[in-house]
Amino acid sequence: MVRGARPRRAPGICAAVLGFALVLGAREAHAGDPAAARELLKRGYLLAQDGKCDAAVPLFDESLKLDVKAITLINYADCEEKLGRLGSALGHWVDARARAKVEGNRDVEAEAERRAKLLEPRLARLTVVLPADAPAGTTVTRDGVALGSVSLGIEAPVDPGAHTIVVHAPGRDDTSTQVTLGEGETKRIDLLLGAPARTAPSRDGSVARDADVRRPSPLLWIGFGVGAAGVAVGTITGLMALSRARDAERTCPLGNCPDQAALDSVDQGRTFGTISTVGFVVGGAGIALGATMLLVGGSRSGGASTALRVGPTGAALTGAF
Repeated sequence: MVRGARPRRAPGICAAVLGFALVLGAREAHAGDPAAARELLKRGYLLAQDGKCDAAVPLFDESLKLDVKAITLINYADCEEKLGRLGSALGHWVDARARAKVEGNRDVEAEAERRAKLLEPRLARLTVVLPADAPAGTTVTRDGVALGSVSLGIEAPVDPGAHTIVVHAPGRDDTSTQVTLGEGETKRIDLLLGAPARTAPSRDGSVARDADVRRPSPLLWIGFGVGAAGVAVGTITGLMALSRARDAERTCPLGNCPDQAALDSVDQGRTFGTISTVGFVVGGAGIALGATMLLVGGSRSGGASTALRVGPTGAALTGAF
């Protein structure tokens, strides 16, 4: 499409491009760096002639940033069309037609007009419609590009192929819709809103999803409370049992108690010892429960009920949660 290029060329478009190669160097540039723009155009053209349009497109794009020329636009549009980017290609054919008219290149203008008319029927067309009850602030993106309100509900040209449409509505879960269109195909997509999102107020007054807000489980406090009480009871009764044991050693040497009072003191010591053991067992169980709840995490909803059962031979902590 410029002088010195390889002789291979696509029919129609290449003739127009090569015919106006001299214009590229003759006309004064209006922006950027025209010399660099021309070099980028040349390199892009050679890549395109080798069938490497995916590598040529970035060069054409950069060339246009440095110096906007109709000849660059038609090269760009031709490559995009070959890559299946029909929507972008049509836009560049139209831009090339307008630019050629400004430059006075009637042949390029006519070629751009012809190619645009040929391409337009091949475009897929997609109508995206939001439900009437969509809340204020609802946004829609197509392939990651936000669609303004004026783009919704109208038939818009898109590239053939797969497209992803995402709806984000305040207070609702996001929804994603996949749609695939062939060349010249027309479709209408009626979007759906997601389910209401579960939210809970955070400490700073903002709103967060309930899944991200976890409250400490009541079992955590119950476990540590029971553990502390059990350890306290075990410690106190253990000290009392030790005191009775010392008294028994003095009053009942070798297990021979002189009277009933001494026997009662020995029995009390044994009882305190049993209670102390039970207290430490219950305390250990409570602390283990609290530690487990601390490691596992809090609960989102619901409560818990527990009961401490103490029997003649032990104790147990039972509950429902």
